[in-house]
Amino acid sequence: MHCSLLVAGKCVRPILSLTAYELVGGRERQAMPSVVAVEIVQTMSLIHNDIPCMDDDDLHHGKPSNHHVFDEPITIVAGNALLTLAFDHLAKPASYLADNPIPPTYIVHTVVELSHSIRPEGLVAGQMVDKESMVLAIPFGLNQLEIIHLHKTVFLLEASVVIGAIVGGGSNDQIELLR
Repeated sequence: MHCSLLVAGKCVRPILSLTAYELVGGRERQAMPSVVAVEIVQTMSLIHNDIPCMDDDDLHHGKPSNHHVFDEPITIVAGNALLTLAFDHLAKPASYLADNPIPPTYIVHTVVELSHSIRPEGLVAGQMVDKESMVLAIPFGLNQLEIIHLHKTVFLLEASVVIGAIVGGGSNDQIELLR
């Protein structure tokens, strides 16, 4: 878990989340727990995507994939643990600044938003289409590629923006415009 979280990345999701947070008027640094939670989910999805029963990638960001360093079962457990850690981090009030707590309803909305991006109609669906295309040796058509990108990439990007706006105290109208 630790090794995967420390891999340098583009930080697109955190940047989007913090930008949305600031756009709706978020002033304190209350956004960090939610930003971190989204990035943890992204890391989990990359770990699981690389394992042999999925894409079987040997390298990730130029380094050996986790299943080559630790083995496949440990890698699966690490990904599962990261998913749990993300929701724990997102939902734990102690993660946020004590002098300016986030309303519990905001926290609930962020949990719902993040879970919706992962659910069977979200990231999981994209992974299924990706895997199904590989298993059935179906050439990727534009339709499959769009489904994979929408579900494996876009939904989590959208959640990053929306979660930032929720934590920043954005109105329903602001949140939907940013969505």
